[in-house]
Amino acid sequence: MNRSAAEAQENREKILKYIAGYIKAHCYPPAIYEIAKETGLSKQTVHRHMKMMIEDHILETDSDMTDSRAYRIKGTKIVMVKEKKDAWK
Repeated sequence: MNRSAAEAQENREKILKYIAGYIKAHCYPPAIYEIAKETGLSKQTVHRHMKMMIEDHILETDSDMTDSRAYRIKGTKIVMVKEKKDAWK
């Protein structure tokens, strides 16, 4: 693997790791600008890599990526659970 391919793979792994952690903490995906800020990559670079990950079936979307949160990690579902105060009574 040449240097640019290795760097691209490293960037994708960094993006995917951040997305997974963010979804786990917030129950929805981060916006592209949030990914860029946390990974130190430009918004354009993040967007380009996310498009590639959609093409490679790593990420999924039902949108044309105009909504910066309209994606998910392939094979996962985001489910929000509301707690009921009286559930254990």
